[in-house]
Amino acid sequence: MNIDFHCHTKNSYDGFSTYDGLSKAAREKNIDVIFITEHDKINSKKNMFFKLNGITFIKGCEFTTDNGSHIIGLFIDQEFDGTHNSYSEIFKHIKKNNGLISIPHPFKPDSGFFYVEKNNIYDLDLSDVDLIELYNGGYQSSKDEIDNIKEIAKKNKMK
Repeated sequence: MNIDFHCHTKNSYDGFSTYDGLSKAAREKNIDVIFITEHDKINSKKNMFFKLNGITFIKGCEFTTDNGSHIIGLFIDQEFDGTHNSYSEIFKHIKKNNGLISIPHPFKPDSGFFYVEKNNIYDLDLSDVDLIELYNGGYQSSKDEIDNIKEIAKKNKMK
């Protein structure tokens, strides 16, 4: 089974696809499941799991921390009230709602969690993080960044 854990539609500022367009592209690429992780919002009109053109869609959300880094909550159906939330508050919100925590594009300038937190990367509490993104369609990590992502994932038992 092939899964894309990080997709946006035109409902996010950096997305341009519709659900229908994503499902057609997924079929062409042999992707079976897509997590819709719009920026800081969740499509409340859709069920947690829904199918379109034979592709399973699952809700999620790409939350923005108070310092601009991104954190994905998978299986999330509750937006986070308030603004200026720290990464630890977002982690708590995701876990409180029985979601999985994923770190997208970890070293991407301006929004990558490890890029933004570069001064204290080894002091971060990553014990609740379930997944870390190795490849991203909008940002190509360097070989050193990929090696660092793999090392951090192994050290913190992340998928």
